[in-house]
Amino acid sequence: MANSAGDPYPGIRLSTDNHGHRLVDHVPPSRRILAIIACGFLASFVAYARFPSGQPPAFYWPLIALCLPVTATAVVFSLQALWNRDPVRDRDPESQAIYDAIVFRIVLFIIGLHGLLVAAMVGAFAGRSWAPRTVVVLFGLLVMSIGNLLPRTRPNLELGLHTRRTLSNRTLWMRTHRVGGRLAVGLGAVIVISGMFLSHVTIPIVVSPATLAAMLLWFISYRWQSRQ
Repeated sequence: MANSAGDPYPGIRLSTDNHGHRLVDHVPPSRRILAIIACGFLASFVAYARFPSGQPPAFYWPLIALCLPVTATAVVFSLQALWNRDPVRDRDPESQAIYDAIVFRIVLFIIGLHGLLVAAMVGAFAGRSWAPRTVVVLFGLLVMSIGNLLPRTRPNLELGLHTRRTLSNRTLWMRTHRVGGRLAVGLGAVIVISGMFLSHVTIPIVVSPATLAAMLLWFISYRWQSRQ
C-alpha cells in the first residue's frame, strides 16, 4: 500500500491490514526467554543465602542480586513492545523465530554474566585466574551467534542496520546483513580466541582494532551495495 502524505516512513512498505491500518501484535516474550530470566532471579536468591556474613553490605545487595536480571527483563519487554508495533517488519513465523533467537542469545549472555557475578560473590572463583576470561569468551560467542543469524533477518526497526535505504530495499538489506553477519562471526572468533589465549593487557590491543575494522568494512560494504 502507498504511504500517505506525512507518513514518517515514505517509500517504505508498511505492514497493514485489509483496511490499511497498521498492524499491532500482542505477542508476549517467548517462554524460554522468560525461563532464563526466572533462572537469573532464582540464582540471586540461592546465592544470597551463601554470601559470607556481612558481605556484601546490605545496601548493595539489591544492586548485586537484581541489577542484571532486571536489566534483562527491561530489555526483553521493551524490545517486544517495539517489535509488536513495528510497522515495517514481516509478520510471519520465520521473522518471529529469528527475532526470538536473537533476543534469547542476548538474554542468555546477560544472565550468564549474572551467574558469574553471584558465583564470584560466594567465592566460587577464589584463586582462579580464568574467571575474568570467561566474560570475554561469552561476549565473543554472543557476537558470533548473532552474526550467524543476521543474514536471515528482514527489514525491521529493532535489529540490524536500519537506514532508509535498507528499510525500503529488501535486497540491499539482505546483502548488507549477509556481509555484516560474516564480519560479526569473524570478530566474535577473534574475541573468543583473545579471551582464551591472550593476556589481559593484550586483549584490548587486539580486540579494539578488530572491532573498528569490522565496523568500517561493514560501512564500506553498505555504501558500495547501496550504489548498485
